[in-house]
Amino acid sequence: MKLLTKICLPALLVAGVFLAGCDKTKPYDTLEAEAQVHFVGEENQIYSMAVNPAPVYNVVVGTTDVADVDRTVTFNVSSPTGAVAGTHYTLGTTGNTVVIKAGEATVNIPVQGNYSQFTSGQKHTLVFSLKEPTAVKLAGFMDTVRLVLRGPCFDGVDINDPAVQAEMLGDYNKSNDAGFGAWGPYKTTIKSITPLTATTARAVINNVWDAGFGDVNFIINWSNTANVTINVETATVVPSDAGVLNSAYAGMFLVIRKHASADGKFSVCTGSHTLRYQLGVYNPATSAVLGYFATVGITTLAR
Repeated sequence: MKLLTKICLPALLVAGVFLAGCDKTKPYDTLEAEAQVHFVGEENQIYSMAVNPAPVYNVVVGTTDVADVDRTVTFNVSSPTGAVAGTHYTLGTTGNTVVIKAGEATVNIPVQGNYSQFTSGQKHTLVFSLKEPTAVKLAGFMDTVRLVLRGPCFDGVDINDPAVQAEMLGDYNKSNDAGFGAWGPYKTTIKSITPLTATTARAVINNVWDAGFGDVNFIINWSNTANVTINVETATVVPSDAGVLNSAYAGMFLVIRKHASADGKFSVCTGSHTLRYQLGVYNPATSAVLGYFATVGITTLAR
């Protein structure tokens, strides 16, 4: 329901009663709010360096007003991960102060990352905080920003981050198939990713092949950081009619397993994952697998 703010309206006649409009001539007390300074943007920010030299990243400081004089703001920067100024990054400021110019409401703290320190998946965190003395009162909110410095994405390194794994969960509405014929787009879902060892995890993926497969377990393996693979964990019977591949098997089920000749690829950097697998026929009457098709099944998960 739309809510209307209280505004001054001309007088109206409602149900025979005359309602007076607002008295615009009535004096009101006015209070001028005291200027406050704070950071602008997200409390947690990411500075990704994909090229060398890395472009400058600006941490923005702002005020709640605009003044007719320059105002100096003091900040502090620290690193809980041990980033060193002059080695991992440099600040484009003189000391730990910035000046909000007259007539302006924001100023940048320029940060330049050293690309060569972040070429193998390293990460560092800088914590910026506003402090006294400053020409503007501290706002009491957004007075701290955490800036994560990182280099190019590396699948075999970044996948170790639980937060990155969590980002891979959810629906992939532009999934498509090849191998047994082009099909798509359709929705496939990564329901969960559960770490198993330091370099492996189990992913539960729903609706592979868009034929009523349900949940199938896959193993993600990044023991070779240059080649992150994903493959069916164990041969899994799925309640899908095998007659879609050959009418002779109508009424029987399909079974999915890893294809011996091809690994799937899992990429947290692109967010697109290619599953490769082999399909076979399972006869529920005899509880036996009749055999497998030689074709490599291919499903690409894409958002």
